[in-house]
Amino acid sequence: MIKIDWKSMQRKSDKPFYRKTLVQTVLLYALFIGTIAVLGVVGKQEQTIRGKAAVGDCTTSPYDAAVLADKPIGYWQLSDADTVVKDCSIGKKHPGSYVGNPTTDKLSNGDPIKVFNGSSQYAQIPDSDDLSVNKTGVLTIEAWMRPDTLQFPRQEAEGYVHWMGKGKFGQDEYVARIYSKTNSAGRPNRISGYVFNLPGGLGAGSYFQDAITAGEWIHYAVVINNNEKSGAYPSGYTKVFKNGVQRDQDSLKEYNIVPQNGTEPFRIGTRDMNSFFKGAIGKVAMYDYELTPAKLLAHYQARSGSSLTPSLVTPTLYCLGSCPTGTVAPSATVIPPSQQVSVSPTQSVPTVTPPSEIAPTAAPCEGTTSVQKHTSKHHNIGQGFLKRLLGFLTWLLNLLEGLLQGRTAPPPVSGDTPPCPSTPTPTESAPTEAVSPSAAPTSSSLVPSVAPTTDPAGSTNSCALPNYPNPICTGVPAGTSLATVNGDVTLSTPGQVYEGKHVTGSIFVAAANVTIRKSQIDGNVVNHQNGDPKFTIEDSTVGKEGSCTKDTAIDESNYTATRVKVLGHGDGFGDSGVGNILIQDSFVKLCASDASYHSDGVQGYLGGTNVVIRHNTIDQRPAAIGATAPVFMSDQSKDADVQDNLLAGGSETIRVYYFGGKDIVKNNRVVDKSWVYGPVSSSCSNITWSGNTLVTIDANYKVTSTVGPLACAN
Repeated sequence: MIKIDWKSMQRKSDKPFYRKTLVQTVLLYALFIGTIAVLGVVGKQEQTIRGKAAVGDCTTSPYDAAVLADKPIGYWQLSDADTVVKDCSIGKKHPGSYVGNPTTDKLSNGDPIKVFNGSSQYAQIPDSDDLSVNKTGVLTIEAWMRPDTLQFPRQEAEGYVHWMGKGKFGQDEYVARIYSKTNSAGRPNRISGYVFNLPGGLGAGSYFQDAITAGEWIHYAVVINNNEKSGAYPSGYTKVFKNGVQRDQDSLKEYNIVPQNGTEPFRIGTRDMNSFFKGAIGKVAMYDYELTPAKLLAHYQARSGSSLTPSLVTPTLYCLGSCPTGTVAPSATVIPPSQQVSVSPTQSVPTVTPPSEIAPTAAPCEGTTSVQKHTSKHHNIGQGFLKRLLGFLTWLLNLLEGLLQGRTAPPPVSGDTPPCPSTPTPTESAPTEAVSPSAAPTSSSLVPSVAPTTDPAGSTNSCALPNYPNPICTGVPAGTSLATVNGDVTLSTPGQVYEGKHVTGSIFVAAANVTIRKSQIDGNVVNHQNGDPKFTIEDSTVGKEGSCTKDTAIDESNYTATRVKVLGHGDGFGDSGVGNILIQDSFVKLCASDASYHSDGVQGYLGGTNVVIRHNTIDQRPAAIGATAPVFMSDQSKDADVQDNLLAGGSETIRVYYFGGKDIVKNNRVVDKSWVYGPVSSSCSNITWSGNTLVTIDANYKVTSTVGPLACAN
């Protein structure tokens, strides 16, 4: 057995070594326990911050007080110094996060807000039922926005940016949009708000389109109301406000919009990462009811504490070519001079120089968009906590090293990024609503509303092939006496024949197998009640000569139109959802040369099927950039049969896109050089295309020459 003399092996120097080692061990253990405790506190604090805005995080200006007094369900001032988007509403239920570290600037009243770089930065609020229209049927959203450019660097193909909203393709809900000054739709810097059906397609929306400057602050508000219904707005409406004044209102029924609940976050600075806003946004508030115009005006005025009432005059407008004197955009409401309020222009719009932007270290590209869409709901949550944790661990390591080497401990590192240093005259009117005496229209004595006319071709059948319909051989036959019916009419008797009337409003078809014959309808004819009941309209005129409305003349499915003349409408015939439409021997002269109308002769949307467009004349001249096409079959529409028509105008004249079924485009005549971009844009490989030609015509729509064959073009 070997005996070790430990005592003899010890040196005098060993005692300090063991003592030092013991101290280090105790110190490390204490630091470990302390770290666990601190991390628990930090994590708890971070969780508290994510759950509600801490004291001092939210500004308390007069503007904030005005907003909070109206009880928003979410109020994101975007005044945050860290990566957490605080909800400054009373409930504080909807905090979120920033992506890409947007910089900080100031609103004109001095309150901090965020500046987004236009390529990758945004804020997002996790999905919640509260943030969807159908929770209560109503949403009002307001915000201050400052575009720092008029031409956005990362935009959608048509030239617009979704700067705020909720949704993506297949999960569409609502969006705020701004167009670049130059865009393919001819909508320079238009600002709008849209609501969609969840699967997508065309949306219902309202807009204003004024001349703006980079760096200009704009108070924006959009209302989506699916609850308030009337004859003019049978399923609700959208409204848009600029600087506290209502500028436009549109019907949800126009595109059969039924808001639904999606799963995407609510985003600010983008909606779905396909386009990004370059500029400043702040004070985003959301309400689950409709704010009155007076409330929104009060909010606008509260920014500077002013009680100034905006001057009620027509705003500056863009137009294509030279603008005629007194031109007014369709969205502008003109106030009679007797109702205008005269005010002194004492409140000026501050000139703001766009701040320099910080280039992103890894800007998203098209190849990563889909990944971002799937991961964005949880992206960046807890980033502030990780930064604090890394900072604290760095301090602990430095402390340990300093103690062992006899140095003084450095101060803690917070890990937070320090904040960066840092009007147009609108139009207003009281809301008006059309009266719809649908139950008991009043009739006057019979009057010869249609004077006898002479067929320019000298023959009663001159519109038959090889000729085409014109204003003479369509519409109410010459010499027909019409009884005037004032206001709107609802036809609710199955099999009813409605003949020889001059309806000064619109006709709502609410029963099956109704026939409208030899009548003049100044408004439009629609069958959106009671499941789109089948109806026939023949030898009738829809719309008035010399007027122009964005409404669709005849809509929306299960109808036959024969020898109908359409005048004074931006859209001729609509095909929505069901289809089963026959349009034949009819004449359409669209009035919408204004680019804002997105005019169509026949428009298929929301999956309408079995649409026959045979031997009609559809004239969309003069061609406008914003116009779509005389024949536009898109948005899941299929089984279109387009034959023997005379077509003119549009961005492209024939647009038939394949979504299944069997599409036929044969023996049509397209007026040469009547379009903006080209005669055709269609799914050539999937449709039957033959016998189509380019022609010239005279003033009576007679073909004067054949220019040559018309090939299909994708």
